[in-house]
Amino acid sequence: SDFDDDDHKQNPIEPEDLPSHTNVEEGDIASDYYYRLTDSYSGGKLALDVINDGQNYGLNMAPVADYTGQYWRFVHVRDNVYSLRTRFLGDAYSLDIINHGINNNKPHM
Repeated sequence: SDFDDDDHKQNPIEPEDLPSHTNVEEGDIASDYYYRLTDSYSGGKLALDVINDGQNYGLNMAPVADYTGQYWRFVHVRDNVYSLRTRFLGDAYSLDIINHGINNNKPHM
């Protein structure tokens, strides 16, 4: 299996569906793994996904599927600060928040 012994981290080489919902504890984030980010409201059936529109790469909650836009890596920046990047977009893009205009506080890549 490509999963570590905690069953919540995934080997970045060959993404597979996560077997179950598992919370990640503080200090237990590995920058060399990809994670699927799901919400408890949907019972883990929806994941944070990048919209592949070829331009803006918006975000949405989409049904869990084996798409590279649903695999997120936490890149350590400094103590308790991480940049979130997807397997789909690589290191060229990271999760950010718009801080102006009508889209203020809107997440984007």
